[in-house]
Amino acid sequence: MFVQISPSEHDLSETLSSLNFATRVRGVELGHARKQIDTSELQRVKALVRENLT
Repeated sequence: MFVQISPSEHDLSETLSSLNFATRVRGVELGHARKQIDTSELQRVKALVRENLT
C-alpha cells in the first residue's frame, strides 16, 4: 500500500488520518485465496451429454 502524505502543516490532519488508516490496513490478514467455481453449467452440460448418449 502506498500512502501519500504532506509535510505542510496545513495538511497535518489529512496526513495523520492517512497514516492511521495505513496502520490499520497493515494489520489486516485475509488468509489464503480460494477458488470459487460455479459448476452448475458443467453439471447441466454433462446431463445433456448423458441423455444424448443413451
